[in-house]
Amino acid sequence: MEFFHKEECFYTHEMYVKAGKIYDALKHESEEVLIAKKRDNSNSNDALNQLAQLDFENDNEKRLTFELSFSTLKYQNLFDEIIDECSFYNLYPELREEDGLVMVTLCEFQERKFQYRSPHPGEIQNPLVQQVERAIMDTKTKLNAALARHRIKASARSLEFLLPDNVRKNDAVKEKMPAYFWVNQIKSSMDEVMNVLKDDGYKCIPNVIDGAHGEDKVFSIDHHCPDLLVFPAHLIRDLLKNRLITEGHLVRQDKSSCLAPHSVKYLLNDDDDVIHVNAGSGLTSAHIASLLKQSKSHIWTFGATSDSEAYNIHKNIEKLDVGKQVRVVSESFLDVEPDDSRFKTARVVLVTAFCSKSAVTNPVEFVVSEGEDMTILKDLSVGEMDETRIGDLMHQHTLILRHAMKFSKVQAVVYMTRSVHEAENENVVQKTVEYVNLIQQRRMPYRLVPPVLPFSADEIENNNGICGKYMKYSPSSFMNGCFVAVITREPEELKETAKDVIARATAKGLLGNKSSKIKTHDGQIEDGTEGVVNGGYPEEKLLRKRSRKAHKRMKGSTSLPVNSSLKPIASSPVQLYVKRSPTRVNAFVSPTRSTDRLHSSISRTSSKHSNAEKLKGPEHVRVVRHPAPFR
Repeated sequence: MEFFHKEECFYTHEMYVKAGKIYDALKHESEEVLIAKKRDNSNSNDALNQLAQLDFENDNEKRLTFELSFSTLKYQNLFDEIIDECSFYNLYPELREEDGLVMVTLCEFQERKFQYRSPHPGEIQNPLVQQVERAIMDTKTKLNAALARHRIKASARSLEFLLPDNVRKNDAVKEKMPAYFWVNQIKSSMDEVMNVLKDDGYKCIPNVIDGAHGEDKVFSIDHHCPDLLVFPAHLIRDLLKNRLITEGHLVRQDKSSCLAPHSVKYLLNDDDDVIHVNAGSGLTSAHIASLLKQSKSHIWTFGATSDSEAYNIHKNIEKLDVGKQVRVVSESFLDVEPDDSRFKTARVVLVTAFCSKSAVTNPVEFVVSEGEDMTILKDLSVGEMDETRIGDLMHQHTLILRHAMKFSKVQAVVYMTRSVHEAENENVVQKTVEYVNLIQQRRMPYRLVPPVLPFSADEIENNNGICGKYMKYSPSSFMNGCFVAVITREPEELKETAKDVIARATAKGLLGNKSSKIKTHDGQIEDGTEGVVNGGYPEEKLLRKRSRKAHKRMKGSTSLPVNSSLKPIASSPVQLYVKRSPTRVNAFVSPTRSTDRLHSSISRTSSKHSNAEKLKGPEHVRVVRHPAPFR
């Protein structure tokens, strides 16, 4: 019988070893150490290169390992001071070279109040880890006392209050953050997945985020992304064991990662291709493929610049069965020529920028699911980033956006970050669009357009998720923050006259298929379409007919008032023509002039007008149509 509660340990010895290596690669160094590493460039990236070789049994093991190393990074300064105060390495000098393993073990043991750990069933014990465990347990009294002194000195109720405010806030938020899973429509339909969930005891409710469900097994459908299911936080651990997730029918990604693929979907016509830059783990590319399952579109995925990155992308593509749609490109996007024949049918470029990730509240889950560079854990563990690095990132984003806009067939660029800094968001987009339009001087320049997702009137009025022409979410308890901008090619003038509409309709046969060949006053044979547009008859034929009638009415009359001479043709197309040509009104003033002269005068005007139109070209031909991807 146990007289005290024993804390459960979720980590194996193998996880301790891997977490120690991650910590060694990401830990914060003093300025002296950093200068020394810069001098020795050959060995500066050895630790990071070794991390790429780490192999995990499954995503759950990977998630736990990164969680342990990230927790240790947050308390690095505190643990360093405690180790020095207790003279730990003076007592155990043989462990000095295993600093990473010592630190992660100390972090895990203090969370469980320095209780002995029970081995997992079938676990293989690591002798080195066992030695570290014994050393920590032998000095636990000194370590515990040192922790208490630091906490009392800072007037902190617990160790969490020793962390920076923004780091502590993110830790509190991520515990309540719901889990998002999009339905892989390549493998299953929405109805099939929901039926399986209902058979497993889950219930679909209108909104999970409001928290009114208690501890029930519930889920809801996101109102912005119709293929996205939302589950409360307390169900995450059980869901990860569900066969829908393990077999790839449901894919876990935060909502911030799903907004851009849906924006891309609404910009495409059938069979248009997509270029995805900085694909990460390939899950976002797979999501686009799932949304475009009924088309023959392909997603050209960039980001596999190393063997480990290519392996992770191909592994996810194979698991989700999207290999026919997703094509992985090994070369760098900036090295690809804009006129490359492989991308001749690509109409949209999605850029998921490798940014500061300052809007990410749950970095461990983000690294695991998105396949992002784990170095972001180093910056997010202290809640701040060097401004010089933000400048470097901004420059890199600008280069990628400029290159994406060079592709002549591309009609839209979707730019996405998970940063709260305007330098990486609005500034990059605005300056790049201005620069590209100034340099390229195209007839259809790039312009920012509002988001294409279904936002409610309240969301638009309250700037909830939408800010002007940008889609922008701040980090919160229900999702990570993100920034999405949609940039499209737009004609400079979208207006068209009624004449343009009628001319185009006539050309398509919508106003009748009859077209007559007429002989003009200069002896040339022309199509009668222009006459049909202007009044239903060829203009030359109409003028001759009216002239003959006017000649008969005026025959035998030698003197008529000026107003009387105009009255017979006041409602005729001839009068309308004269109104359009004010300089020819004098042809009707003198009643003594013959109708032949009247006819020849108007014919000359018609000839000039016709020749001008001929040089200028039909107006409906000159109208710039809207780009192909936009209906």
